Amino acid sequence: MDYMRQGKLGEVKLARSIVYGSRGSIGAAGTYEIPTSVDYNLWAGPAPMSPLTRPQFHYDWHCSGNGRWRAGQ
Repeated sequence: MDYMRQGKLGEVKLARSIVYGSRGSIGAAGTYEIPTSVDYNLWAGPAPMSPLTRPQFHYDWHCSGNGRWRAGQ
């Protein structure tokens, strides 16, 4: 990074990175309250409304397996 910050690479217009590593488990699914700061209907969009099943709303979301993106299914 110092080499780049010293300008030795010239003008950097784009940089990409990927990190492969393990992370801890996100734990078992449960039923959790939707944060009051979230418009869950807007967040879910056209996907079916379903209960929130992960404690970290903005982190634990991923594809539910039915082709729709939603929280922690």
